[in-house]
Amino acid sequence: DTNALEFGGGLSIPVRPLVKSVLGIPSGPIQVVQGLHVDYGLFSQYCTVKFKNARKLAEEMCSITEEEPFCIAFMMTILAIYLAPNTTVLVNRSFLGAAQQVGSLKQMDWCGFVADYLFKGIREFKESDAPFGCLKGCVHILSVIFIDLVKHAAFEVPNGFPRLGFVTTEHNKWVASHPFGSLLVRRLEESVYAPVLNNGNGNIVQVGECADSDTDTDALSNQSATDNDQNNQHPVSPGPGSLLIVTGLETSARSAGTNTLFFQEAANNCSLLGLLLNRFLHKF
Repeated sequence: DTNALEFGGGLSIPVRPLVKSVLGIPSGPIQVVQGLHVDYGLFSQYCTVKFKNARKLAEEMCSITEEEPFCIAFMMTILAIYLAPNTTVLVNRSFLGAAQQVGSLKQMDWCGFVADYLFKGIREFKESDAPFGCLKGCVHILSVIFIDLVKHAAFEVPNGFPRLGFVTTEHNKWVASHPFGSLLVRRLEESVYAPVLNNGNGNIVQVGECADSDTDTDALSNQSATDNDQNNQHPVSPGPGSLLIVTGLETSARSAGTNTLFFQEAANNCSLLGLLLNRFLHKF
């Protein structure tokens, strides 16, 4: 409801202004609109009697030599697998009209679109009465933000943007191997996101590196996780915020405790996909 990760101690972390810092993708002036008209020829390539499997499309993409068809295939694949995954691995035909606008891809507001899709998926998940369910959306964003805010004397993530290039599988493994109740969360003003939020518009302040990457400005990073100073540290509660973090992509939050391995593997795959996406959208 608040579009934020809520933790114990009154800590609320806004997600929307951090999406660009995590993914590094465009947040241009053109809105990403679903359901745009596409001609029959293009539609039939992706959505005949049975929708195309995104993994199969990724394999087919390797043999496409023309720029426009390749760009469309790439976008449909990355949307289905990473940016806007649903409960299947099938491409979503409602994105085809936006993906075919190859010349405008890097002017589109992909950050806003990804955030809206994720928030909608979380709301639908929380409203569902099903014993097991899947979250729709790029949950990896929440994972990266959470890992960046973990505060422990033995844990450190390098500075630099976009964050998915620095939050690695090893960081995911370290966090996943520790009970969430034992981890502390640093305040946003102490985190790598401080210059981004201080900029006022959620944009990356300095591309490639955080503004304070050459100096150790986090004086609290070496404190013990057992420090009880409530002014500087906020314990992670086992509430909805931390529950959503451990879900990974399309895995049940109601059985999150059994999905540590999936969480680690999904995060690794997401980092590779995200970096590829970042380079692609800024090239075309």
